[in-house]
Amino acid sequence: MGFILGLLIILIILTIGYLIVGKDAIKHVLAHKLGDKKSTDASSEIDYNDYQLTQKELVIYFLILSSILFALGYIYYHHVWIAIIFSSIGIYLMKFIKRYLRDKRKKQLINEFKEGLYALNTALGAGRSLEQGFRVACEEMDQDANPLIAKEFTLIIHKMDANETVEGALIDFANRSHIEDIKNFADILVTCKRTEGDVMGIIKRTMTMIAEKIQVRREIETHIAQKKFEQRILMVMPAAVIVFLSMTSEGLLEPMFTTVVGRGIMTGALIANIICYFISAKIIDIEV
Repeated sequence: MGFILGLLIILIILTIGYLIVGKDAIKHVLAHKLGDKKSTDASSEIDYNDYQLTQKELVIYFLILSSILFALGYIYYHHVWIAIIFSSIGIYLMKFIKRYLRDKRKKQLINEFKEGLYALNTALGAGRSLEQGFRVACEEMDQDANPLIAKEFTLIIHKMDANETVEGALIDFANRSHIEDIKNFADILVTCKRTEGDVMGIIKRTMTMIAEKIQVRREIETHIAQKKFEQRILMVMPAAVIVFLSMTSEGLLEPMFTTVVGRGIMTGALIANIICYFISAKIIDIEV
């Protein structure tokens, strides 16, 4: 009966969140769409090392985390108040959500940056200057498919219209991106422009280098996809076994939920499961 009560509380929490933030917002967050009205405003500058959650994202992710923690606490302890205490930890774990979304946005930016370089290279190949090239590239690229780099190119154009040099605007973008490839490209391109070097050659080499890195990253992700799936299964299995035994043979695990020694064992199992998750996540997190 208690287990069913716990599941009902989780459903109530998720239903309240659904009613508060709405269907569209939930789809937005679960699909990990990184843009919002604020980030698509052409007048704002993004620091890609600092992901700011919107109010709706904050509510949704907190509800999701709290529900998972509540379920975890109830599964391991079969005590509603302990589960509620567990769920309150969700607010302290939001930094991991922000870090995940920050890294995901950076990956999206470097992918879009390659497309932006392709459009810029095409414009320069038609005989336009670097300044004109950014304007043409911004007009010709698919802005819906590349919202981040389209926004950055627009910012560069606005700064040029405000009598700022293209070099300064590009360096500012590179510094805000906190991405080594973009920083190196900006430094070399600025130096090349000042010395009247081969700008198109630099763009082509940068495009090739970024494309190779993206290809290597995709190959690595393909090879470890099975391992990631196995990791998720292994992380869920202990809780799944406890749920199965609780529903089919409740008396078998009763000492684990009613005695001090039993709860100590369950606490140790929960800690071991969490440690294993972080170790396995670190192993499969391969940087390129």
